[in-house]
Amino acid sequence: MTISAMMNAQTQQLQHTVSLSILQSSLQTQAAASIHMLDKMNETSPAPHPYAGKQIDWKA
Repeated sequence: MTISAMMNAQTQQLQHTVSLSILQSSLQTQAAASIHMLDKMNETSPAPHPYAGKQIDWKA
């Protein structure tokens, strides 16, 4: 095996390892953001009714 082929194989392995590392980091970031979003949804109060109290339905 030539030095060029060995270096090429090592470069490919390194690229693969870096790609997996970046993917794992991205997934962890997205998971943390999702958990934060879900927690934030549980903390907020429900939105007010869009027209309750502003209009009165009555017949004369």
